[in-house]
Amino acid sequence: MSLQRQLGRMYYNGDSVPQDYKKAFAWCTKAAEQGDSESQYKLGRMYDRGVGVLQDQIKPHVWYSFAGANGNETGITYRDRLAKKMTSDQIAEAQKMAREMVEANPKLMGE
Repeated sequence: MSLQRQLGRMYYNGDSVPQDYKKAFAWCTKAAEQGDSESQYKLGRMYDRGVGVLQDQIKPHVWYSFAGANGNETGITYRDRLAKKMTSDQIAEAQKMAREMVEANPKLMGE
C-alpha cells in the first residue's frame, strides 16, 4: 500500500489522526493520480456521496472507470450502477473527461 493511500485511508476513517475528509480527499487524489485503483475507487465514492467534496455524477463515473480499468472490480460495479442513473450526454461527458485526464497524466492507468 502506498503511503499516500494509507494517509488517505487514515484521514478518511480517523485512524490515529482526526477524521478529515478534505485531507483524505487530497491524499487519495495523490495516490489515484499514480494509478492506485483503491484510491481511484475511493475518490469515486467521495464524489458519489459528496464526502469531502461537492457531490457530482460525472466525476465518480470517471474515477470508478479508472479503478475498474486498473483491476478494481468494485469500481466497475459502482460505475455501471451509477451509469443507470445518468443520461447518455453525462456518460459521454465522463468518457471525454477520462480521455483528457489520461492524455494529461498516463499514470492514471497504472504502471
